[in-house]
Formats: sequence, structure tokens, C-alpha cells
Amino acid sequence: MSLGVKKNVTSIDSPYVYPEEDLSLSTSLPPWYLPSVTSRPTVKAPEEVPEKAPEEVPKGVTPKDEEPETEKPELVDARPTCLTDLCTKEVGRMKFLIDQSVSPCDNFFQHACANFDVYKLEKKDVPTVQYNEDEVIKRLSKIGDFLEHRLHELVLPSEVNLRKLYVKCLRRDHRDVEDLLKTLRDDLWWPFDWMDQNRYDRILAKILTNLVKLNPSNVHLFDVVGDHKQLIIRSAFCHGKHKSIDVKIVKQLFDAVSKDPENEDRKLLERSLEYALKMDRTREYCTEMAPPQNRNQEFTVNYKIPSIDIPGVFADVLDPSQSSRPSKTRTKVEQRLVFRESHEFFNSTSFFNELVNSRSIEMVHYLVIKYVEEMATKMLLSPKSDCVKIAMSLMPRTAFSVYINHFLQPENLHAIPHLINSVKSQYFEMIQKSKKIDEKTRSMLLKRLTHLRPDIGSHGIGISENSILEKVEDHTGESFFKVYTRMMVQKSRDALGYMVLDDSSISGKTHTISSFNQRVRPGKMLAYMMANPRFDISYPTAAQYGKGGHDVATDMAYIFHALRMNPFRKTLKCFPNEERYGDLKMFIDYIGIKASYDAYKRADKSKSDKFAGFHDMSDDQLFFYSMVQSTCQEKSDAHGQRVNSLLQQLEGFGEAFNCPTDANMVNPKTKCDELL
Repeated sequence: MSLGVKKNVTSIDSPYVYPEEDLSLSTSLPPWYLPSVTSRPTVKAPEEVPEKAPEEVPKGVTPKDEEPETEKPELVDARPTCLTDLCTKEVGRMKFLIDQSVSPCDNFFQHACANFDVYKLEKKDVPTVQYNEDEVIKRLSKIGDFLEHRLHELVLPSEVNLRKLYVKCLRRDHRDVEDLLKTLRDDLWWPFDWMDQNRYDRILAKILTNLVKLNPSNVHLFDVVGDHKQLIIRSAFCHGKHKSIDVKIVKQLFDAVSKDPENEDRKLLERSLEYALKMDRTREYCTEMAPPQNRNQEFTVNYKIPSIDIPGVFADVLDPSQSSRPSKTRTKVEQRLVFRESHEFFNSTSFFNELVNSRSIEMVHYLVIKYVEEMATKMLLSPKSDCVKIAMSLMPRTAFSVYINHFLQPENLHAIPHLINSVKSQYFEMIQKSKKIDEKTRSMLLKRLTHLRPDIGSHGIGISENSILEKVEDHTGESFFKVYTRMMVQKSRDALGYMVLDDSSISGKTHTISSFNQRVRPGKMLAYMMANPRFDISYPTAAQYGKGGHDVATDMAYIFHALRMNPFRKTLKCFPNEERYGDLKMFIDYIGIKASYDAYKRADKSKSDKFAGFHDMSDDQLFFYSMVQSTCQEKSDAHGQRVNSLLQQLEGFGEAFNCPTDANMVNPKTKCDELL
């Protein structure tokens, strides 16, 4: 199920703080927490038998006193209660999110996720976590040493890819400056020798387009922040977060190119630096020279006024083939753009617009040097912890997974393969029994499933960490810079595409902020290191399958991409608004839920611990809570409807919550036939 997120929030597994509560004493449970008969080894109380009318005793016969029946003790779930810190935090999270005033049989998503919008990661990550810089560096170094020296202990495919990125960063001989110079020439059109100086403004937009894709964090000509599927644009050149060009670090990279002052590439770079420093000095004083006017005042957005075609820049990132003419892409970008504190963009006489018009030569060189400065910082690193920071900013969930599963809870490593294989076995059975696919397709799917290496935690992050690195994992001879650049471009395009183009994607904004800013603050790193994982061996079995198992199952469901939905297109009409969500996405979401649920039903739950405070919650109910609460997002009717419509089609949901036959969650408008 695609994951939706709000600003600065990755998922419900983020490091929030919950009110302290003695969960073992909690007994207030709503009436729908009725144990499912099929999901727990709890014996249901005997049904009451209506009393029979006493038989008439014949005259002259003394009735015998009947011995009272001894009451049979009600059997209770005798499984142990998990009281680890992780379980306690998970129970606190679950209880906090649930709205008991809403019946799960009426609107399960609203019932399970109603209070999610209370959480604000942006306010919680640093203030509530006693951030300690030394502790963060120590933990990052520990991860780095592990990735470098303990390859044989890596379990998940994303962990292997994380190591490849980290090791490339460490290898100084793979920081080839030729790759950097090639990027400057091919993507930024540097050194501009062929261009008439009067036409520099024509290439400014093209350079900005590629800088958006290459993602240097220090180029703040405009600041891009993902919020509610919009791009918030703040003019930041004169009044933003710029720092002066670090000439020392830039010169170090020049030395890496050549220490010969007569070297042609070095001379061209020196010339660009000269232009850039002129622009930098202007930028430093532009607030003083032209104070911002009406920064917080409403203003009319007229895209014909700015010297920079901002919608065109972002449309070109997403759809380069349409950049030369009006397109649907550009229209969608314009609909998503929101401008704050950007009055100068839409004032033709503003200092910013005059600067872009009159000094575009210096502007393009300035942007190139700022990019070189960023890459010099990345390429000339020394401590291992910095390489971990780079890897972590690109693959945050995987880095957290390494820390949790290899340092905090190494016992997880014995259970994860079993969970993955149990879900995979369920898919094998589903494919083999399917009557909707021919033998050739069946053979192809089984082959793909055999070689598939699914991951826990990779689903629902918006941008698949595993797939991004798989695009470059075979290029072992390439430099760190080239690998790093490829991933920058991929993450930028994906993040922007999820935010702007794909209305049906609920996973749009998860890592958009880190994708565009290319940094994870140390405080946030520490907070995530303390967050609950999506899988832990101490969780009850139902929670393991509802969280991590659902991740794995959805990863596996993507093998059905090859079918192009032809065998199922007619069947999928049973889903509401299937045109909006997309046939393939609805099919994959449903199959992922069903596979994880079926695998959970077959799992041995007799030795599983239970959560404290939820003694009357059945295993089936816990599965659905764990799964849906892992996809909670800030209020979104569309996402809630999507989740509910999928659950309405799943056999077993109504029984789990003892829903009446006329309840909304068991009465879809159209009941789907067997989908596979």
C-alpha cells in the first residue's frame, strides 16, 4: 500500500514521543475489540442455552434435588506479554493513534489513524531527543566500520547496496575529477566558450534544470520544500541561506585537476571562480542595496514576469521531451507551485530580476562554482563518518536498519529470512493455483520470484532505495562521483515526480525534503536511530507480518508488472475510481495485502508474545492495525478511501472485527472476483 507522508515525516515509525502510561493496567477497550475465533488459541466462552421449562413430576413422586452444574473456567490467552522498550513504545503509538469513537467496521482508516496529524516530527526530532554530536559521530563510525569489514553479515539487498556506496566513497582512487569535469561540460555547458555573451540568459534556465537534478545543497537560488504535494518556492538568492564561496575547498579541487597553473582546465576553472566571486560579493550586499519589499504580502503570480522560467525548469526535469513547448507537465507543475516570500520573482524591476538580466554571465559561472564547491566537499572528505552521512542521506531507512538489526537487535537477523521466505512461499502457491494466467506467464513469474530479493522497510518510502542503487550496482568500475551523481539525478526526478505528477501516489513526499536538500541533520539521525523498526523479533507475530511482512509482500507484488494487467483488467473494475489510482497499483496493493495476510494466517502464533494493554485484541485485529498504522499520514480523504476500499475486498477483515453484515467495511459497492 503506497505510503503517504506529510512534511518532514517518513512514516509512522518515526521517532515520536508518547505519553507515559502503565500499559499493563489498561483495561478500557471499545466494544469491537472482540477476539476472532480463528486467530488466537483462546477458547470462546460457551454459548448460553435457553432454560427448559421444568418437567412436571407425576403425583406421588418426590422430585430429586438436581446438583448444580460446576462452571467451567474461561480459558484465557496464556502467552507471555512483551514488555521490551520496543513493544512498549509500539503499544503507546497504537493506542495514541486510535480513535475509539469511530467504529473499525465503519471507517477503519479513520479509526486506526485519526490522531496521526498530532505528531510533528519537525518539532520533535531535536527538542525531544537529547542530541549529542559526539554520540552521533560514534554511532555513524560504528556503522561505517561494520559496512567496511563485515560484508558476510549483510542480510538484506539494500544493505549490500549501501555498502557499495560507502566503500566507493572511501576509495580516494575512485574520486575521478574527470567525471566531474565531464558533468560540468555535458550537463552545465561549461566553460561557455562557444556561447555569445549576449545569450547567456538563454542557458541559465537549462543550467538550473540540471542543478535541480544534480541537487547541490548549497545552491539556494530558490529553496524547494515539499508540503502537501506542492512545491514551495522561496526566493533565497539575496536573502536566503547562502554562504560565501569557500575558496579554499574549491582550490583544493582545482589542485586535484592539475597543479600546473597553465593547465587549460585549471585556467578555465580559475576564470569561472573569478566571475563567481564577483556575483558572490554582489549577493552579500544585495539585501543592503535592495531590501526586500512586501515579503509577506499577497502578490499576483504572473509567470511571464520572472527572468527565470521556474515552471519550465521543473517541467524540464520531469519531461525533457516537452520542454520546448507548452505541455501537460508544465500545467501540472504550475498548479503545484506555491510562492512564499517571493515577491521579487514577480516584480519586473526587482533587484533579483535586474541582476539575472544584466549579469547573467556572472550568474551562470556562479552556479557552476557553487556546484564545484559542493562536489569538492563530497570528494575530498577524510573521516569515515562523513561517508556514512552521504550514504545515510541517500538511503536513510537502510542505514537505520543496519544499526537496529546488527547492533541493537542482532537476533532479528535469524528471523528476517524466515519471514521473507514465508511470504515468498505464499506467492509461489498463489501463482501456481491461479486460473487467470497461462503456463508461459506462470513460468516467467515463478522464475522472477525465485530470483527476487525483497526487503523489509523498502516499501512505502516514496523512493525505492533498493531500486535506485540497483541501477548502478553493476558499475563497479565507475568512480564514486559518477555513482553519486546518478543517484542524485534519480532521486530528484523521482521526488519531484511523486510530488507533482502522480496524484494517485500516496508515497510522494516521504523523502522529498532529504532528496532536494541532500542532508540529514545529525539530530534527526540520532532520532531515527532511536526509532522503532518495522520489524523486530520481540513483536507479536501479527505485528511482524502486518509491518515488515507487508513491506516484503508489496515488494514481491511488483513481479506482476510484466503482465501489463491484461488478465485482470475486467476484474479490477470492482475497485472504486480504479482509473484514478491505476489498475496496476490497485492490483499490486491488493495482492500485497492478501499475500502478507495469508502468510500471517499460516504462521505459528502459539509461541508469539502479545502486546501489553491489548489482551482482548485478537491476532487478526493486531495484524490489520499494524499494517494500516504503518501507512498513516496526515489527513487525506483520498488515501483513507483507498485503504478502506482495499480492505473491503479482503476476506477476513469483517470476521476479525465481528462486523455486522450491513457494516460499511464489509459492503463494497462491487465485490471483486478472485484477482489471481
